[in-house]
Amino acid sequence: MKVIVTGATGFVGSSLLHDCISNDEITQVYALTRKHIPREFTKNPKVTVITHDDFLDYPPELLEQLSGAEACLWYV
Repeated sequence: MKVIVTGATGFVGSSLLHDCISNDEITQVYALTRKHIPREFTKNPKVTVITHDDFLDYPPELLEQLSGAEACLWYV
């Protein structure tokens, strides 16, 4: 399962990101964030960090990268 997590740099979002990494059913996690994310997450092969400043505007390239996600966990 491919999952998108927003707010991964916050208290709840980072805990959720950790849970997603630990879940064997989740194969790919896209951390959509405006800030830098802790190294413990960036070095995990399941995690792809996407830094994006404007959550009101999603260019086609970004939408293509996120396509196929089965869940979006929004913690912004």
